[in-house]
Amino acid sequence: MARKTSRRVLLNLAALDQLQFAVAVGVDRMMGEIVAEAAPKAPDDPNTPTSIAKTGGHVVPNGTRKVRGTASKPRSYRDRRKGIIVGIAGFGSPLAHLHERGTVGRVQEGTGRFTGSLPARPFLLPATTRVVKGMGPTIGRAIQEAGFSKPGGVK
Repeated sequence: MARKTSRRVLLNLAALDQLQFAVAVGVDRMMGEIVAEAAPKAPDDPNTPTSIAKTGGHVVPNGTRKVRGTASKPRSYRDRRKGIIVGIAGFGSPLAHLHERGTVGRVQEGTGRFTGSLPARPFLLPATTRVVKGMGPTIGRAIQEAGFSKPGGVK
């Protein structure tokens, strides 16, 4: 079940001008597509309490505030520039990046025990590549839906 949009997010939306809001909507759709496409391909790791696929989410911050998305804004994200629309999509599992890029075989120095390796099984990068290639039409549709019919003009 989708969470209710908080008052704070609604106030952040009100601070955007109409065109920035349209672009944020387009970027939000793209991030949602990336997570939706990557989730079924995410490996299921029996060593984690939750499936990697269930931890996917996205957020569209503007400056230091969340504007749209299904996840909370990462605490480490700091961008104080105004008018910059960024989309962040990912998976919150602590092992997601290891499955995405893989690991090399390791041997512990003290015991000499081999701790294993993990082959790369990318699931997020292929989805991102596919969605970003179609970025123009997605954002263009969102801008047209907001009432902008051509560059520099409003319906």
